[in-house]
Amino acid sequence: MVMGESISSSSSSLTTDIFQNQTTVLDTTPTPLTPPPPGGASSASLPAAPQDQVFDLRSLTGLVRGLFNTTSITADYNNTVGIYRVEDTLGTVIDPSSGTSYAPGDAGYSQAAVRRSQTAGDGITFDPRSGDVPVALQGGALYAPYLISNNTAESVLQRSDVNTYFNFTAANSDGGFDHWRTTEDGKIVVEDLFGGGDLDFNDAILTATFETPTIDLPAAPQDQVLDLRDRTGQVRSLINTQSITADYNNTVGLYRIEDALGTVIDPSNGTSYKPGDAGYGLAIVRRSQADGVTFSARAGDVAADLTGGGVYATYLIADATVDDALNGKNPNIYSNFVAANADQFDHFIGAGTTAAGSTSFSIEDLYAGGDLDFNDAVITITFENV
Repeated sequence: MVMGESISSSSSSLTTDIFQNQTTVLDTTPTPLTPPPPGGASSASLPAAPQDQVFDLRSLTGLVRGLFNTTSITADYNNTVGIYRVEDTLGTVIDPSSGTSYAPGDAGYSQAAVRRSQTAGDGITFDPRSGDVPVALQGGALYAPYLISNNTAESVLQRSDVNTYFNFTAANSDGGFDHWRTTEDGKIVVEDLFGGGDLDFNDAILTATFETPTIDLPAAPQDQVLDLRDRTGQVRSLINTQSITADYNNTVGLYRIEDALGTVIDPSNGTSYKPGDAGYGLAIVRRSQADGVTFSARAGDVAADLTGGGVYATYLIADATVDDALNGKNPNIYSNFVAANADQFDHFIGAGTTAAGSTSFSIEDLYAGGDLDFNDAVITITFENV
């Protein structure tokens, strides 16, 4: 039985309902310590939890927005809370820096979990005194929490002796003490002291709500987007590109968007940008490298895999490459969202998606439209599930 958040796929607004399996009850009272008398949010009023308070987003696809409400009640410590992606209900984590898998209790588990939490879409770190904390996570996955006691994520990555407490108790250095509990009303409460300390379980209190954003795609010329929301898994994109009359050596790209406005999340820093924001052009180039594809407009046939459940937009780097854009050469980058373009011109004309599953569009590569021939690149894309 998978323990964690119970999510109904019929609703777009999902609130954590973390429940306890009472078939296995852990003795969470450290031997040398005497629990305090009941009062407030003491351990006496809380269930003896197994170690699996996980956030279960496996029923969702695409980007899932979350909102953590965090309060630090009585903590003297300056703690850090993290949410990180796990691969199974045992708490296995893959270190994004090396691709190595770690199980709770393995040397290096804490560092792998922290690195995972700092990877865009795979987690977040925050101060438990910060109030509301928004996060964007990937659907189809499990996430788990950790607390760094009176220290920072950077310290965990630099040293091996920083107390980091996971809800998978095998990962904890104080003999497997369970620092994470949930109350009957669904709040997640944390004890930040080694071995349980004063057992008050109110050093951090968290609630979490998740929802899948709705993308209502308008029928507008600037919004020839590639809608893969009804597909799951990897979707093979068969792209035929032709540069007809262009003198420029153009680069074309597809990048994942978060809503109908064309919002994009820069994978290098987790920041959201809307068309017209400073930095939008570089953000879409980086996004296309992390979750999309780029290719030469003269490439002919190109195959790429995109992730189902999302929506993708198109852009063109005029007479330049991705490296040129990322290395400060400041080429003109034109998105099919006109507000993003410095000349406020619509460089894309498209016919939309056909019944056969293909979409095609033509591009004008000159600033402000130039000769308006719209044949500087002609792109046809057909999708099939891998």
